[in-house]
Amino acid sequence: MYSDISGMSPELINVVKLIGAGLLAIGQITVGVLALTTSMITLPVAISVFLVSAGTSAIMDMVAIGRAQYNFSLETGQEDGEIFDDVVDSVGSNSLDMILYHATMRTVYISAELGVGSAIALLLEAKDPTYVVSYNKNYSRIPWITVITTAYRSYNTGRTFFDNDFAYDYATSLGWIPWED
Repeated sequence: MYSDISGMSPELINVVKLIGAGLLAIGQITVGVLALTTSMITLPVAISVFLVSAGTSAIMDMVAIGRAQYNFSLETGQEDGEIFDDVVDSVGSNSLDMILYHATMRTVYISAELGVGSAIALLLEAKDPTYVVSYNKNYSRIPWITVITTAYRSYNTGRTFFDNDFAYDYATSLGWIPWED
């Protein structure tokens, strides 16, 4: 079902998925940053960093897929409106999968780093001052592998703007299938 009668606009379900995934990613980043920088939200440092990392990584993946679809549509000779529609459809159809993937991977990281029992206890009651972010912040527990992974993902996304072949390969590794009307 398209978002207009003529069928020339993106599919409505893909628009809804894209908006929903974008809001979820921005929400993850916001909660994580607030927990790290203020005392408004009290979360363990590791979970706060994982939230920021998962949201950022999901947005980076959506941008990389959008760039690959833009290049693909441009090469197939489509016009501006058609390119925009294809990019929205392509990113929207993959966006919720990306959010779920990154949330799952960060949960696995937390479980692997802290141990499953510790991770569950940490999620249920975050009272250990070495994990909890407060005015006396303790950043020694930051899961640096997640920060490095997010930085590498950001580098790859930036590279898609300068290398079309890399853009296709990287987007394909993220699950992208070229969207064609």
